[in-house]
Amino acid sequence: MDLIYRDLLIDHPEFREDFIFRGDLKLSPGDRVRIAGPSGSGKTIFLKSLFLLRPIFFKEIIFNDQKILNNSDIEKLNLLRSKISLITQNPLLPPMSIQDYCSNFYQGSLDSFSQKWNFLFPEKNIQSKFQDRFLTLSGGEKQIALLIAHLSLHKSLILIDESFNALDIQTRLRLEDFIINNQGSKIILFTHHLDQQAFLSPNRIIQIPSSI
Repeated sequence: MDLIYRDLLIDHPEFREDFIFRGDLKLSPGDRVRIAGPSGSGKTIFLKSLFLLRPIFFKEIIFNDQKILNNSDIEKLNLLRSKISLITQNPLLPPMSIQDYCSNFYQGSLDSFSQKWNFLFPEKNIQSKFQDRFLTLSGGEKQIALLIAHLSLHKSLILIDESFNALDIQTRLRLEDFIINNQGSKIILFTHHLDQQAFLSPNRIIQIPSSI
């Protein structure tokens, strides 16, 4: 099911006369969309706006054959937000063990989680860390754990904010294969700096203006 924003307007909080995005945005199942632009151009703001963490302006949003006509339609906006996942650069995670996290947020068995983790980090056995808290994981490991869980949930749109820039090349290649093989009909939008190596073979690129 397509997710369509008509006359979407996302402004920059520091430069009110400039727009990060202005126009129609249509996202289709299976899309992988790269949000490209230099540092400070508003890529993170773009994702947070789609996640409804800040006000956006639009003529209508069409989702699941329903139309959202304004920001006062709280019930429909909350339903849309429940179908979106956001993975930030510095994720805030609950103060619980990895095992408890998996039990609460991962739609599968611990063995399934372990298999996916070990595909991405064959040198790091997650089973030995199941009783550890998330605080013991590195930043990249936290993001991977979130991604594995989010791909298992019934989400329509996954937003990834430059979350995997610090990974080594081999892990990045395994991550690309993992996302592509587990994406299904989910829509994935991810931010990416212009100077960084291409990632995830996007079928579309949205360029954030560099004049901001």
